[in-house]
Amino acid sequence: MKTSNLAKFIALSLAIIMLVMMLPLSTIAASIKYDDNHGGTNYYQLISKRDWDLAPGIEETEVVLNNADGTRRQVVHTVKIDMNNPYTKVIPGYKGMIPTAGNYGTESTSAQALNAEKLGYGNVVAATNAMLSWYDSAYYKAHPELIGEPLGYNILNGYYYENSQGKLGLMSGSYAVVVINYDYHPLTGEKRPDDMPKVQMRYMSDPLTGWEENALSVWSFLVRPDENGKPVNQYGVDHGSGVASRTFVGITAKGEIILSVSDGEQAPYSTGFTMHEMGDYMIKMGCIYAANCDGGGSTTFCTQRPGEDLKVNCSLSDGGERPTTNTFLVISTAPADGTFARATIESEYDYYTPGSTVSFEALGTDVVGTKVEIPDDVQWRVKEDGMGTIANGVFTSNGTVGTVTAQMIYNNEVVGERQITIAVPDRIFFEQPVVTIPFGKTARIPLKATANIGGVNFEIGLGENDITFATDNAQLGTFEGLSFIAIDEENAPAVTTGTLSATLNMGTNPTTTVELKLGRASHVIWDFEGGQTDIDEWNVINNRKGTHWDYDLRLSLADRTNGQVHDGNYSMRLETNGIHSKDSHSKQYAWIRLGVDGEALILENARSFGFWLYVPEDNIQCWVQAHYMTDSNGDGIFDTENVVSLMESENVYYNIDESGWHYLSMDISAFEKVALKASQQFDKDPSDGASGEKGEFFLAFVFHKAINNKLWQENGSINGPYTYYLDNFTVDYSEAVDDRENPEIGKIYLDGTTALIKRDVVVTTSNILNLSAEVADASTKLDANKNEVPLYNASGLNPNSAKVYIDGVEVPSSLSGGVLSATDIAVADGYHRVRFEICDNAGNKSVVIRIVKVEAGTSDSTLKFGPADTTLDRIPFGSIYWMNLEANSIETIQTVSAVIDLNNVNHWELEHMELAEGFTAEYTIAAETNTATITITRTGDNTQTGAAVLAKIPIRIIYFDTDILVPGYTAETYWTTYEFWPQDMKLDVDMGLITHVDGTTSTFSNEEFHVDTEMYTHKDGIDKAYFAEHGTTHVHTPVAIVDKQPTCVENGYTGRTFCEKCNSVVEWGAIIPATGHTYEVDVENRKLVCACGREYTGTGLQTIDGKNYYTVNGTLTGGWLTVDNEWYFFDTVTYEGWDGDRYSDKAILFNFENGRLTSGSWAKTKNGMRYWYGPGYYRDMSPDTTSSRPYEIDGKTYLFDRDGYMKTGVARFADATDGGGALSTGAYTYYDCGTDGAAILLTGTYNGYYYLNGIQQRAYRLIQHTNGDYYFISDGHKLAVNKTVYLTAQYVQGHTFADGTPLPEGYYTFDADGKMVIKNGVYDGFMYINNQKIERYALIELNGDFYYVGDGRKVAMNQTIYLTADYLTGYTYADGTPFAAGYYTFGADGKMEIKHGVVDGYMYINGTRVNTYTLVDFEDALYFVGDGRKVATNKTIYLTSEYVKGFYYENGAPLTVGYYTFGADGKMVINETTVKNGVIDGYMYINNERVNRYALIEFEGDYYFVGDGRKVAMNKTIYLTAEYLVGFTYEDGTPLAVGYYTFDTEGKMIIQNGVIDGYMYINNQRVNRYALIEFEDNFYFVSDGRKVAMNKTIYLTDEYLVGFIYEDGTPLAAGYYTFDAEGKMVIQNGIIDGYMYINNQRVNRYAVIAFEGDYYFVGDGRKVVMNRTVYLTAEYLVGCTYADGTPMVAGYYTFDAEGKMVIKNGVIDGFMYINNQRIERYALIEFEGNFYYVGDYRKVVTNKKMWLTAEDVAGKTWPDGCMLEVGYHYFDETGRLVY
Repeated sequence: MKTSNLAKFIALSLAIIMLVMMLPLSTIAASIKYDDNHGGTNYYQLISKRDWDLAPGIEETEVVLNNADGTRRQVVHTVKIDMNNPYTKVIPGYKGMIPTAGNYGTESTSAQALNAEKLGYGNVVAATNAMLSWYDSAYYKAHPELIGEPLGYNILNGYYYENSQGKLGLMSGSYAVVVINYDYHPLTGEKRPDDMPKVQMRYMSDPLTGWEENALSVWSFLVRPDENGKPVNQYGVDHGSGVASRTFVGITAKGEIILSVSDGEQAPYSTGFTMHEMGDYMIKMGCIYAANCDGGGSTTFCTQRPGEDLKVNCSLSDGGERPTTNTFLVISTAPADGTFARATIESEYDYYTPGSTVSFEALGTDVVGTKVEIPDDVQWRVKEDGMGTIANGVFTSNGTVGTVTAQMIYNNEVVGERQITIAVPDRIFFEQPVVTIPFGKTARIPLKATANIGGVNFEIGLGENDITFATDNAQLGTFEGLSFIAIDEENAPAVTTGTLSATLNMGTNPTTTVELKLGRASHVIWDFEGGQTDIDEWNVINNRKGTHWDYDLRLSLADRTNGQVHDGNYSMRLETNGIHSKDSHSKQYAWIRLGVDGEALILENARSFGFWLYVPEDNIQCWVQAHYMTDSNGDGIFDTENVVSLMESENVYYNIDESGWHYLSMDISAFEKVALKASQQFDKDPSDGASGEKGEFFLAFVFHKAINNKLWQENGSINGPYTYYLDNFTVDYSEAVDDRENPEIGKIYLDGTTALIKRDVVVTTSNILNLSAEVADASTKLDANKNEVPLYNASGLNPNSAKVYIDGVEVPSSLSGGVLSATDIAVADGYHRVRFEICDNAGNKSVVIRIVKVEAGTSDSTLKFGPADTTLDRIPFGSIYWMNLEANSIETIQTVSAVIDLNNVNHWELEHMELAEGFTAEYTIAAETNTATITITRTGDNTQTGAAVLAKIPIRIIYFDTDILVPGYTAETYWTTYEFWPQDMKLDVDMGLITHVDGTTSTFSNEEFHVDTEMYTHKDGIDKAYFAEHGTTHVHTPVAIVDKQPTCVENGYTGRTFCEKCNSVVEWGAIIPATGHTYEVDVENRKLVCACGREYTGTGLQTIDGKNYYTVNGTLTGGWLTVDNEWYFFDTVTYEGWDGDRYSDKAILFNFENGRLTSGSWAKTKNGMRYWYGPGYYRDMSPDTTSSRPYEIDGKTYLFDRDGYMKTGVARFADATDGGGALSTGAYTYYDCGTDGAAILLTGTYNGYYYLNGIQQRAYRLIQHTNGDYYFISDGHKLAVNKTVYLTAQYVQGHTFADGTPLPEGYYTFDADGKMVIKNGVYDGFMYINNQKIERYALIELNGDFYYVGDGRKVAMNQTIYLTADYLTGYTYADGTPFAAGYYTFGADGKMEIKHGVVDGYMYINGTRVNTYTLVDFEDALYFVGDGRKVATNKTIYLTSEYVKGFYYENGAPLTVGYYTFGADGKMVINETTVKNGVIDGYMYINNERVNRYALIEFEGDYYFVGDGRKVAMNKTIYLTAEYLVGFTYEDGTPLAVGYYTFDTEGKMIIQNGVIDGYMYINNQRVNRYALIEFEDNFYFVSDGRKVAMNKTIYLTDEYLVGFIYEDGTPLAAGYYTFDAEGKMVIQNGIIDGYMYINNQRVNRYAVIAFEGDYYFVGDGRKVVMNRTVYLTAEYLVGCTYADGTPMVAGYYTFDAEGKMVIKNGVIDGFMYINNQRIERYALIEFEGNFYYVGDYRKVVTNKKMWLTAEDVAGKTWPDGCMLEVGYHYFDETGRLVY
């Protein structure tokens, strides 16, 4: 590189200081003109033009041109720079703005502009590319460090740079250079000569003058002036060859610079210019000089339009920005003052029809284009007279044709204007041959209008009333303005097509027609809901131009459990991986094509076609193309290919911050039919068994080659692996489709002024972040011509979805006025990831992520995630790269949760993560995204403080032998001969949340981390010396290392190998986990100590040998403590957690589990109930003394006052105060606590007020209580009581009477309880219904009674009235019988007397007398109407079948012919004589049925036998065979057996049991053997003669006693037994003749005997001891207890005169005895419901007040259940505690 003598100098100060106030406030720049008068050809006509003022002296225009045939549409972007404006500057841009050897390189236009701004060059408002983007000659391959140097020479602010091969370098001397000269010489200060222009375009070979301030070499001249100064095109007429995207620069005669870009290679949107056409265009723009710059994929045009950031505003032919050598940077140094200076005014169209209403949109900016609010006092006017009116930006045409200029006026100056033209269309036409409108939808009709003006057809915006539409099938729907409202599908006619005609209502009234069809707005072609079958139809290949290249590609079915799905249950997963590809290397494109089996899909009359694509964020380039073919000449052959970029290649890198769904679509409305396919077929993937088979492919994912894109050279992992998802391929036939456009997020600021820019880090010195972003729902989209067209389906923003995240953690945010903001967010020093998110109401989501670095100098605890060794670079393949998670205050860290994204080619090895002592980790890894979710938790002791590494995280770098494995290559040949891609390691912390030991939280993130591997760039770009020296990708040389045994804190391992070349573990081997500390309890020193000598120093709950302990900074602690918001109690001596039921120091009984309190405890005191929880009780702590706080206990709510006592009845809680302790308005909540304290929110009246759900109702209002009563809240918020109030409609609206009738406006009375008095019934002789007096003749039913309103509108009383049918309609008796016309009687109370039942001896039914002989069922009784039609009373009547038919007894038996008796009340007497059951006249009846067979019958617990003559056997003994006895048993369940049975005089079977005539009978069977028999709880012995032994003593052997036991369960034993006069065995128990008997056995040993609740002692002579005191040793007392269960102990015991043991309990001689034991300690004793205190000298305290401790009163309560409380208590003269 050569440097001229023009070294960089310090410019002299300008003579005149340009102040901000000198900026022209309201200057409206004359728009750039495309003017045929300047010369050139007339091949192109101007179709449309848009203008923007970018900054003072800098304007932008966008023109659309086309030829007369309409076949060469061109879109051209231009910036004009007035170089005489003191605030404008044009400089060359470079990568990093440091154009020197070693710093060269290529960079995108927008990146160069951004870097220039960062480095202080000023505000870049426009930028274009200038020269080449790649250097592929042998020279640059040999000198890669020079790639990016100027091809000729450049000058930047006086610095001169030229090509390393000389001034001309690779360029011709006849090429051009753009020069901007100094106004004053930098060395001499002299003024620039008058004959030297400010701006020049010279030959590169021209000598330098020394006046050059900035210069930039370009290509060949397009335009030069002739000798007369007239511009001459340097290229001959050519409208066809070499068309491409173009960048070109020119100079006007005024010294203005013109920078232009034409979009190209994108027909029909924009064809692209030829060399001649560029020159022609520049001549028409007023240029006298012009030259060509680099074009094609390099062409880029960026501007900063008013209110926007700098962005690309052209259509890039390569789908994304291509890095280039240098750029033209247009800079404005005008300072922003934030004061409104001008407005950019837009309208939807340039041309409108006469009479139109046009809404202009205005954007306010200051003088440099920064968005500001437009003042309220601006005015609007129309510049031209007689064209119409304008108000608030809305112009109304008066019908006059011509130009209309809408102007905004501020301070009497024009601050913005927009020109439109009012013209009459001469043609209307439909955009499609068939118009499809969805059923039930309203859709805009796709009609356009044009006017031919000057030979060019211009589109005219139509007004709502400009067209008359008609259809020959009127059933299809209706028209509304320019829209059609289609009928819904349910009501659609059979024929759903018709002809739609449109007629313009002006001019020559042109008419056009089209086929109209109702159908679906959209049709989903592929939704993959058919499962794997749908996936099998698809093919994927890597094939650019016909050659099939290897690439790992896989299509599979995804569902919501294993992937991403946009709609329904399934989507198609596309996995791409070029890392193994032999053919798709860094010098080749990868062309991933997708198609479907069979013929190409033909779409007819469609507007658009698209699909949902889930894009992974790591794929920084994702160029998606669609191919379709059209029929150019109507011959049915699809012969013209159209290629549409659905997503530009760098869109992800520059615009997409997070993986997500995007709808990609293409506009195909211009064609009647399109075929989804490319111009050629391609071979299907041979690996699918389709060798040689070709298929149609219409979709392409294109991966660039590295050589022509700096992004792909500097970023690794470009070629995968990546996973995409595709869903719902949809064709649209109408604009009435779902909203699919993502919301827009822009203007992202920190503190309202500092822009946050993607892939840039903004540094702030404040640790309080105030963040904002402008958000809006998408309102426009691009049509096929890339024009913005309005969206008619925008669903609007969903405000609930608006969220802001810091480091992946949501923070409080607000959405207002289109700005999503999060304010006053405190963060620690370090990097922070700011994420804005919002969805529209259709669910489309947008996300932006920006990075902020805080350098506030605070010491707040945080984490930093970065490399363990920052010096490492160009990391060897296969090595371990360690990342450290480092805390600045490790002692504050409790838990860390992090989500970390690692690029897919590298590998987590988290099982070998190394953690700081006392911390453990859990993690998961999402295989598809390679995202690790790591949680690190403090679970043990850590003694570190300050800065320390919390975790060391190992990452395995990509390795040839395991990851790359390109077929046919080794690690060495891959390095030396393969055109490899760069590979790197990228890592981002998507979420970082720290929970500190004090419970607070904070967040952290990292800078977007990247480190190069040894393949730091593509093969051609790699340093040659490094390449040669390296020789191969790294290959491990593993060496075994010595096994390591684990320690308390460090893992051990076996079988580990290590590579010394890359200094990394190769094989980790088997891990032997660290043993961890094993602590033991040192009670004496209150410590936990490990065998290794380590003392535990932490704070928290510790479990040792199953017992819980608590330490504070390592010291064992006792008493009450809270752990995780739960109470624990630890013993103050042993420090163990309490277990089971224990009394607290307040004498409250609690239950504990290993120290943890399991529940609270109720305690009843004299003053009320308290609920204790831990060391205290529930209480209200508010400053309001009347408040009681609610608590939930066991699922119920209870209120407690400030003294902790449970409330009953009505209580209130003070919800809120004003901050100073005063209660806020309406802050009380009232509860009804009932009598048991269980509270519910009060609803109803209380103290003259009404409460609803606990809240006092304060507004004037009518309230209906839950029971239906109404109350009115009146003056002073009190209930209206004993008042009549007029209620207007506002109060009664929505309220009804009980019958559903609405309450009318009017007067209402409220009684003493506040209840509304509602009159229903008779009042003062009048009838009221819902307070309304009945004012007509009417029969009224009320509460089941009938009233008649008669003369004088009074209720008829004591009257009989004839009612005609018209009064009775709809009325029925209780049984549903309608009333009939006739006489009706009304009683003294006005109620209709309805005779029903027996009245005056007659039977009435519903007022009608029964006048026939008949049996009547009335109110569950039977009556007979007999002679004289009177009810039979006190009579027995024979009823024949005609009367009894259909009548039944209660048991269901039918009445039979016979005699029936009716009582004095007329009711049939139903009794045993009426219903025959049992023995009657010797026969057996069951429910009136006589038993007419031989049978044994059970009746009322007895057995009867029906024998001869079917009569019951009486006084007989009969032999019954088995057939009669089946199913019959004795009372004890024994079946009756065949044999003789005797029946008594009543016919009942005689069953013998017990002793009869000296014999023993059991169930009629006489016991005929020697046997001991138990009968009715007594024992009998059947002895000689089979008679029962009486008055005898008999020796019974064991054989007789088996199975027999005494009452206490003792078996009877062989021996003598005595039987009394009744034969019952005599059993002796108790003292008999001084001896003790137990179950007939005399106790013949020394023994303590328990008998009938007393203890006896059998002593000397085996007699019971009486009137003696005996010393009893322990052997006698085993199992003996006092009444309370206390075991008796060895000692003296006294027995009384009856032998009973005397047991002392209570106060005896001033001492307290309990179970014979005198109390010999200070103690509170409960005895027989009273409490006594044993005090000094161990005597019971009397007449004295004593202090009782918690130990004394624990568990003790008064008789009423109240607990004894700690404190002073009085004991009376008997020693009893006084309650």
